[in-house]
Amino acid sequence: MLLFCAKLPAGENFIKILPQFLITIILGFYVCCPTHVHSGSEQDRLRVIVTIPPLGEFTKRVGGNKVDVTALIPQGANPHTYEPKPSLLKALSSAQLMVKVGTNIEFERTLTAKLAQLNKEMRVVNSSEGVPLLYSSGATVSEGDSSRTEHARHGYDPHIWLSPLNAMLMVENICRVLISVDNMNKGYYERNRDRYLRELEKLNMYIQKTVKSRNITKFMVYHPSWGYFANEYGMEQISIEKHGKGLSVRTIAKAIEKARKYNITLIIASPEFSTTGPELIAKEINGSVALISPLARDYVNNVYKLVEHLSTNSRGH
Repeated sequence: MLLFCAKLPAGENFIKILPQFLITIILGFYVCCPTHVHSGSEQDRLRVIVTIPPLGEFTKRVGGNKVDVTALIPQGANPHTYEPKPSLLKALSSAQLMVKVGTNIEFERTLTAKLAQLNKEMRVVNSSEGVPLLYSSGATVSEGDSSRTEHARHGYDPHIWLSPLNAMLMVENICRVLISVDNMNKGYYERNRDRYLRELEKLNMYIQKTVKSRNITKFMVYHPSWGYFANEYGMEQISIEKHGKGLSVRTIAKAIEKARKYNITLIIASPEFSTTGPELIAKEINGSVALISPLARDYVNNVYKLVEHLSTNSRGH
């Protein structure tokens, strides 16, 4: 093994082209090599799976160099249709923690079941604990509601992370679990958590100030992902598409009518979905389309980007 490690530099380019999920596994074989020995080295880190990229941001910001984080749904993929390759599921079967949104999203139910079969020792973390859920209509689903799980299939919005205040609760949940698994680094996790919570609070205050000063009350989206964000700051999201259905001529006509009625000139679209419909509507209302992904890993900057677009295009709806 030492002889093999001595030749490792010649093979570094080969390693770099391997998929990220294989790099972590391969590096485990080279722990004897001084090149890979450092504080918080790979073999000492907690291996964490997250279902979506924003959870990767939350987990990494709290866990720092004590965790290795892999997202099952890569950025840019549509979670409603994406299916991880069997090789990926197998490679991730040695993870110690899995952090899920926890709102009973269909793809999470499927993936969690598959991973549970591969890794019976893995702890599954529900990051939505304590987060009040909203029906698609905007009504609240309480934590103790016995129908909370069932309504995930029929009535409530799973996109809890898009409210910065909900994100704070999720970060708290993630920190608590990391400490329970690795209590020796409790102070480290708490300091990272507090630093990130300050960033989220600064974002929250910025949104409150901007929405109030610009009198933003409504905005139009292609896919109804931003309900918690809108609800938190007293706004209404007007969704073009619902329940994953395609856009009919009637749907497009109704969206154009609403945009004109409320003097809306901006459509928020997701890069994970087709932009043909939003672009057609924007052309009819002399407006524009802004691509803002609800699954962007760089959570804070992504939400700032959304608010800046809303502010720039606001006409006091």
